[in-house]
Amino acid sequence: MEAGRLSLRALRREAPGEDRPRMEWAAWWDDRLRGFPPPFQRACRASLQDPAEAVDPGDWEPLLARLDLLDEGEGAERGRRREEAERLLRLHLEVTALLQRRGRWTTAEVPPELEGPLREAAARWGFPRAFVRDLARFLSGMEDLPAEARARQRVVLIDRSRPSPQARLAVLVLERVEDEEEALYPHPRQAFLGEDGAFREAREAARAYVREREGVWARGRGVRWALEGLPEGIRQLEGPSMGASFAAALLSLFRDREAR
Repeated sequence: MEAGRLSLRALRREAPGEDRPRMEWAAWWDDRLRGFPPPFQRACRASLQDPAEAVDPGDWEPLLARLDLLDEGEGAERGRRREEAERLLRLHLEVTALLQRRGRWTTAEVPPELEGPLREAAARWGFPRAFVRDLARFLSGMEDLPAEARARQRVVLIDRSRPSPQARLAVLVLERVEDEEEALYPHPRQAFLGEDGAFREAREAARAYVREREGVWARGRGVRWALEGLPEGIRQLEGPSMGASFAAALLSLFRDREAR
Protein backbone atom coordinates (compact mmCIF):
# COMPACT_ATOMS: atom_id res chain seq x y z
CA MET A 1 0.00 0.00 0.00
CA GLU A 2 1.02 3.60 -0.53
CA ALA A 3 2.87 4.54 2.69
CA GLY A 4 0.57 2.13 4.52
CA ARG A 5 -2.55 4.12 3.59
CA LEU A 6 -5.52 2.38 2.02
CA SER A 7 -7.13 4.26 -0.85
CA LEU A 8 -8.29 3.65 -4.40
CA ARG A 9 -5.22 5.48 -5.70
CA ALA A 10 -2.95 3.26 -3.60
CA LEU A 11 -4.68 0.10 -4.89
CA ARG A 12 -4.15 1.16 -8.49
CA ARG A 13 -0.48 1.91 -7.91
CA GLU A 14 0.23 -1.53 -6.44
CA ALA A 15 -1.52 -3.42 -9.26
CA PRO A 16 0.57 -5.75 -11.43
CA GLY A 17 1.79 -4.52 -14.80
CA GLU A 18 -0.60 -4.96 -17.71
CA ASP A 19 1.76 -7.54 -19.25
CA ARG A 20 1.80 -9.75 -16.14
CA PRO A 21 0.33 -13.30 -16.38
CA ARG A 22 -3.36 -14.00 -15.83
CA MET A 23 -2.77 -15.89 -12.58
CA GLU A 24 -0.86 -12.97 -11.06
CA TRP A 25 -3.77 -10.67 -11.83
CA ALA A 26 -6.27 -13.23 -10.52
CA ALA A 27 -4.35 -13.47 -7.22
CA TRP A 28 -4.19 -9.66 -6.98
CA TRP A 29 -7.93 -9.25 -7.50
CA ASP A 30 -8.67 -12.14 -5.16
CA ASP A 31 -6.74 -10.45 -2.34
CA ARG A 32 -8.55 -7.13 -2.87
CA LEU A 33 -12.04 -8.67 -2.92
CA ARG A 34 -11.62 -11.04 0.02
CA GLY A 35 -12.88 -10.22 3.54
CA PHE A 36 -15.90 -8.55 5.12
CA PRO A 37 -15.44 -5.80 4.12
CA PRO A 38 -12.67 -6.46 1.58
CA PRO A 39 -9.77 -4.06 0.92
CA PHE A 40 -11.45 -2.67 -2.20
CA GLN A 41 -14.51 -1.54 -0.20
CA ARG A 42 -12.32 -0.15 2.57
CA ALA A 43 -10.38 1.81 -0.06
CA CYS A 44 -13.63 3.30 -1.41
CA ARG A 45 -14.58 4.43 2.10
CA ALA A 46 -11.12 5.82 2.80
CA SER A 47 -11.05 7.75 -0.47
CA LEU A 48 -14.26 9.53 0.52
CA GLN A 49 -12.53 10.75 3.68
CA ASP A 50 -9.72 12.38 1.67
CA PRO A 51 -10.78 15.57 -0.15
CA ALA A 52 -7.50 15.53 -2.09
CA GLU A 53 -8.31 12.25 -3.85
CA ALA A 54 -10.44 12.56 -6.97
CA VAL A 55 -12.33 9.35 -7.75
CA ASP A 56 -12.68 8.74 -11.48
CA PRO A 57 -14.13 5.34 -12.48
CA GLY A 58 -12.34 5.67 -15.81
CA ASP A 59 -8.99 5.31 -14.08
CA TRP A 60 -9.92 1.68 -13.33
CA GLU A 61 -10.59 0.59 -16.91
CA PRO A 62 -7.10 -0.94 -17.44
CA LEU A 63 -7.46 -2.90 -14.19
CA LEU A 64 -11.01 -4.05 -14.95
CA ALA A 65 -9.78 -5.28 -18.33
CA ARG A 66 -7.54 -7.71 -16.39
CA LEU A 67 -10.21 -8.80 -13.92
CA ASP A 68 -9.89 -12.50 -13.14
CA LEU A 69 -10.89 -14.58 -10.14
CA LEU A 70 -9.36 -17.65 -8.56
CA ASP A 71 -11.49 -20.83 -8.40
CA GLU A 72 -14.23 -19.35 -10.57
CA GLY A 73 -15.85 -22.66 -11.44
CA GLU A 74 -16.40 -24.02 -14.92
CA GLY A 75 -18.23 -22.99 -18.06
CA ALA A 76 -21.18 -20.65 -17.64
CA GLU A 77 -20.62 -20.42 -13.88
CA ARG A 78 -17.11 -19.09 -14.44
CA GLY A 79 -18.35 -16.37 -16.77
CA ARG A 80 -21.25 -15.47 -14.49
CA ARG A 81 -19.02 -14.92 -11.44
CA ARG A 82 -16.62 -12.70 -13.34
CA GLU A 83 -19.46 -10.69 -14.89
CA GLU A 84 -21.11 -10.15 -11.51
CA ALA A 85 -17.82 -9.10 -9.89
CA GLU A 86 -17.24 -6.57 -12.66
CA ARG A 87 -20.74 -5.12 -12.26
CA LEU A 88 -20.18 -4.83 -8.50
CA LEU A 89 -16.84 -3.11 -8.98
CA ARG A 90 -18.28 -0.64 -11.47
CA LEU A 91 -21.21 0.05 -9.14
CA HIS A 92 -18.86 0.73 -6.22
CA LEU A 93 -16.76 3.10 -8.29
CA GLU A 94 -19.82 4.96 -9.58
CA VAL A 95 -21.37 5.32 -6.11
CA THR A 96 -18.04 6.41 -4.60
CA ALA A 97 -17.61 9.08 -7.28
CA LEU A 98 -21.21 10.20 -6.77
CA LEU A 99 -20.73 10.55 -3.02
CA GLN A 100 -17.54 12.49 -3.57
CA ARG A 101 -19.35 14.95 -5.86
CA ARG A 102 -22.57 15.28 -3.85
CA GLY A 103 -21.24 14.64 -0.35
CA ARG A 104 -21.35 11.57 1.90
CA TRP A 105 -24.73 10.44 3.21
CA THR A 106 -24.82 11.47 6.88
CA THR A 107 -28.53 12.12 7.47
CA ALA A 108 -31.31 9.78 8.63
CA GLU A 109 -33.13 9.85 5.27
CA VAL A 110 -31.84 9.45 1.73
CA PRO A 111 -30.69 12.94 0.61
CA PRO A 112 -32.85 14.15 -2.32
CA GLU A 113 -29.74 14.82 -4.41
CA LEU A 114 -28.72 11.15 -4.11
CA GLU A 115 -32.05 9.40 -4.55
CA GLY A 116 -32.36 9.75 -8.33
CA PRO A 117 -28.73 8.93 -9.16
CA LEU A 118 -28.78 5.87 -6.90
CA ARG A 119 -31.90 4.56 -8.63
CA GLU A 120 -30.22 5.08 -11.99
CA ALA A 121 -27.09 3.25 -10.83
CA ALA A 122 -29.19 0.32 -9.61
CA ALA A 123 -30.92 0.04 -12.98
CA ARG A 124 -27.69 0.46 -14.95
CA TRP A 125 -25.81 -2.30 -13.14
CA GLY A 126 -28.74 -4.62 -12.39
CA PHE A 127 -28.88 -4.59 -8.57
CA PRO A 128 -31.83 -4.08 -6.19
CA ARG A 129 -32.43 -0.42 -5.36
CA ALA A 130 -32.37 -1.19 -1.63
CA PHE A 131 -28.93 -2.78 -1.98
CA VAL A 132 -27.56 0.28 -3.79
CA ARG A 133 -29.15 2.54 -1.16
CA ASP A 134 -27.51 0.55 1.63
CA LEU A 135 -24.20 0.53 -0.26
CA ALA A 136 -24.18 4.33 -0.41
CA ARG A 137 -24.81 4.44 3.32
CA PHE A 138 -22.08 1.85 3.96
CA LEU A 139 -19.47 3.60 1.80
CA SER A 140 -20.30 6.87 3.59
CA GLY A 141 -19.08 5.23 6.79
CA MET A 142 -22.48 5.42 8.50
CA GLU A 143 -24.40 2.82 10.49
CA ASP A 144 -26.98 0.67 8.69
CA LEU A 145 -30.45 2.07 8.26
CA PRO A 146 -32.55 0.73 11.16
CA ALA A 147 -34.31 -2.59 10.57
CA GLU A 148 -37.98 -3.01 11.50
CA ALA A 149 -37.36 -6.57 12.64
CA ARG A 150 -34.58 -9.13 12.74
CA ALA A 151 -34.44 -12.93 12.60
CA ARG A 152 -31.43 -15.11 13.38
CA GLN A 153 -30.86 -18.72 12.34
CA ARG A 154 -27.84 -20.86 13.27
CA VAL A 155 -26.27 -22.65 10.31
CA VAL A 156 -23.38 -25.07 9.83
CA LEU A 157 -20.95 -24.34 7.01
CA ILE A 158 -18.15 -26.52 5.68
CA ASP A 159 -15.06 -24.33 5.38
CA ARG A 160 -13.05 -25.59 2.39
CA SER A 161 -10.65 -22.64 2.37
CA ARG A 162 -8.21 -24.72 4.48
CA PRO A 163 -6.28 -27.84 3.44
CA SER A 164 -8.59 -29.95 5.63
CA PRO A 165 -12.32 -28.98 5.43
CA GLN A 166 -13.80 -27.98 8.78
CA ALA A 167 -17.38 -27.52 10.02
CA ARG A 168 -18.05 -23.95 11.13
CA LEU A 169 -21.00 -22.50 13.03
CA ALA A 170 -22.35 -19.25 11.68
CA VAL A 171 -25.53 -17.21 12.13
CA LEU A 172 -27.78 -16.22 9.25
CA VAL A 173 -29.19 -12.77 10.05
CA LEU A 174 -32.19 -11.40 8.16
CA GLU A 175 -33.38 -7.80 8.60
CA ARG A 176 -36.72 -6.45 7.41
CA VAL A 177 -36.36 -3.02 5.80
CA GLU A 178 -38.37 -0.65 3.63
CA ASP A 179 -38.06 -1.67 -0.01
CA GLU A 180 -40.61 -1.15 -2.74
CA GLU A 181 -39.07 -3.94 -4.83
CA GLU A 182 -39.37 -6.43 -1.91
CA ALA A 183 -35.92 -7.87 -2.66
CA LEU A 184 -33.76 -10.33 -0.74
CA TYR A 185 -30.23 -8.94 -0.95
CA PRO A 186 -26.88 -9.21 0.89
CA HIS A 187 -25.46 -6.68 3.31
CA PRO A 188 -22.98 -4.53 1.36
CA ARG A 189 -20.00 -5.71 3.45
CA GLN A 190 -20.54 -9.23 2.03
CA ALA A 191 -21.38 -8.11 -1.50
CA PHE A 192 -18.30 -9.77 -3.02
CA LEU A 193 -19.01 -13.11 -1.36
CA GLY A 194 -19.63 -15.42 -4.31
CA GLU A 195 -22.55 -17.82 -4.69
CA ASP A 196 -22.58 -20.91 -6.87
CA GLY A 197 -25.66 -21.84 -8.86
CA ALA A 198 -26.99 -24.33 -6.30
CA PHE A 199 -26.76 -21.84 -3.42
CA ARG A 200 -28.35 -19.05 -5.46
CA GLU A 201 -31.23 -21.28 -6.59
CA ALA A 202 -31.89 -22.50 -3.03
CA ARG A 203 -31.94 -18.92 -1.69
CA GLU A 204 -34.33 -17.76 -4.41
CA ALA A 205 -36.53 -20.84 -3.91
CA ALA A 206 -36.82 -19.96 -0.21
CA ARG A 207 -37.83 -16.39 -1.10
CA ALA A 208 -40.42 -17.66 -3.62
CA TYR A 209 -41.82 -20.16 -1.09
CA VAL A 210 -42.42 -17.46 1.53
CA ARG A 211 -43.80 -14.95 -0.97
CA GLU A 212 -46.34 -17.55 -2.12
CA ARG A 213 -47.74 -17.88 1.42
CA GLU A 214 -50.72 -15.52 1.42
CA GLY A 215 -50.43 -12.69 3.91
CA VAL A 216 -46.89 -13.52 5.04
CA TRP A 217 -44.52 -11.25 3.11
CA ALA A 218 -45.27 -7.66 4.16
CA ARG A 219 -46.02 -5.35 1.25
CA GLY A 220 -43.30 -2.79 0.53
CA ARG A 221 -40.69 -4.60 2.60
CA GLY A 222 -37.43 -6.25 1.60
CA VAL A 223 -34.87 -8.32 3.44
CA ARG A 224 -31.17 -7.63 3.96
CA TRP A 225 -29.19 -10.75 4.86
CA ALA A 226 -25.72 -11.47 6.21
CA LEU A 227 -23.76 -14.29 7.78
CA GLU A 228 -22.17 -13.60 11.16
CA GLY A 229 -19.09 -15.59 12.16
CA LEU A 230 -18.08 -16.28 8.58
CA PRO A 231 -14.36 -17.15 8.27
CA GLU A 232 -12.46 -14.43 6.39
CA GLY A 233 -10.94 -16.98 4.00
CA ILE A 234 -14.26 -18.03 2.48
CA ARG A 235 -14.75 -16.59 -1.01
CA GLN A 236 -17.90 -18.40 -2.12
CA LEU A 237 -21.00 -20.07 -0.70
CA GLU A 238 -21.79 -23.38 -2.35
CA GLY A 239 -24.57 -25.95 -2.40
CA PRO A 240 -28.30 -25.92 -1.60
CA SER A 241 -28.06 -26.77 2.11
CA MET A 242 -28.92 -23.27 3.38
CA GLY A 243 -32.20 -23.06 1.48
CA ALA A 244 -34.21 -24.43 4.42
CA SER A 245 -32.48 -21.99 6.80
CA PHE A 246 -33.43 -19.05 4.59
CA ALA A 247 -37.05 -20.24 4.42
CA ALA A 248 -37.32 -20.74 8.19
CA ALA A 249 -35.73 -17.37 8.96
CA LEU A 250 -37.92 -15.55 6.42
CA LEU A 251 -41.08 -17.10 7.88
CA SER A 252 -39.99 -16.08 11.37
CA LEU A 253 -39.12 -12.57 10.21
CA PHE A 254 -42.52 -11.88 8.64
CA ARG A 255 -44.80 -13.84 10.94
CA ASP A 256 -43.42 -12.21 14.09
CA ARG A 257 -43.78 -8.57 13.07
CA GLU A 258 -42.42 -7.34 16.40
CA ALA A 259 -39.42 -9.71 16.66
CA ARG A 260 -35.99 -8.17 16.99
